[in-house]
Amino acid sequence: MRGRFKNYGYAAILVLALAWMGRAYAQPAEDEARAKEKIAREEKFNTMIRSLDLTPQQQQEIASRRSREKQQTRELREKYDFVESELRRELDKENPDRDKVDALVNQMKDLTGRRYEQKVDEILSLKEILSPEQYRKLQERSEKFEKRRRVNHEKMGHHYDFDGRFSGRHQRAKLCQRLG
Repeated sequence: MRGRFKNYGYAAILVLALAWMGRAYAQPAEDEARAKEKIAREEKFNTMIRSLDLTPQQQQEIASRRSREKQQTRELREKYDFVESELRRELDKENPDRDKVDALVNQMKDLTGRRYEQKVDEILSLKEILSPEQYRKLQERSEKFEKRRRVNHEKMGHHYDFDGRFSGRHQRAKLCQRLG
């Protein structure tokens, strides 16, 4: 009888070790996929910019502003992710503190608003750099890209609001289930 339990113990250890190894191998694959996606996005952006026939000065100005905007976006995203994780942690408690939850939600609203302000600033800066014809071409290409992206997202089961923008309703529904 003891030998039998001993074998089950070894089997359990083996299963846990394999599961741990699977996670270890999965993480680099996810990171690699994200890196490839990031490279593809950069290449698409560069192709779009090349099609506008920019002057060297325009190219330099867009590159410097883009790197600055990417850094600002990264910082906002990191702050948002941190606040969101704090909110989840608070909501997972048996008795969440309503005041703390409200404060975290307000921080998330503020960060979301700041991101929209940043997007508007990006659009205005592009309008300053590009000629009206270049900006029109950029808008046309962006709309084509957005339509393709929307079709691909719909194939994956993502939802869009009435105005054609991606909806996070399914994410909000999951959050409501957690509060449940």
